[in-house]
Amino acid sequence: MPQARYRRTTTSHAIHAIVRRSGQMAGELLALTSLFLGLFASLLTAASFLH
Repeated sequence: MPQARYRRTTTSHAIHAIVRRSGQMAGELLALTSLFLGLFASLLTAASFLH
């Protein structure tokens, strides 16, 4: 059954590509979140210094 094996390998390749892409998106999302948190923390510290 070489055709079934071929279909399984293509499916696993697609799954690996999706996992890799979602991992990249998760990394970008994490970087954006940390950036926003850093901005928020700096704003909070600036506000506390102003008061």
